[in-house]
Amino acid sequence: SLTDKWQLTGGLRYLYETKDGDVAVVPSPVNRTYPGNATIDGDELMGTTTLAYAPDDYSNYYARYARGYKSGGINLLLTKPDTPETPMTVDPETSDAYEVGAKLRLLDDCLSANLAVYTQDYKDLQVQTFDGATFLTLNAAKLRSRGIEAELLFRPVEPLTLTLGFNY
Repeated sequence: SLTDKWQLTGGLRYLYETKDGDVAVVPSPVNRTYPGNATIDGDELMGTTTLAYAPDDYSNYYARYARGYKSGGINLLLTKPDTPETPMTVDPETSDAYEVGAKLRLLDDCLSANLAVYTQDYKDLQVQTFDGATFLTLNAAKLRSRGIEAELLFRPVEPLTLTLGFNY
């Protein structure tokens, strides 16, 4: 707590990893995979932070940032030689997410509203594709996801509860 109305939370995580993959194939008319070996290693600092402001017991406004990471990988079932179109290794995926929102209780606690606006940018997004014989994981260039969300909960009388959700 920074003050009685402002709160700051956060966390960090550091990851270092190494992966080794070896594919030894005994040739046969049925076996269509290619031999190969690969080593990938990397490190990443991930984290999140949220700044929240609660001016009273009925409202909370916040801004949040998060850095995400998905490890790189090794495709072990290549049905074609290691090429840019069918790579043996896959780069790590990272994301940066931003969100601002409000959580409100109104009308003597008869109405609750959760509202948020967000954007998330991915770099080297990992996607699955089918090459005609097997599924591979590949990297897409970039992806941006943006949207708004709203959840309303209205209790005009007991025991009636009406809910409405919107996501774009």
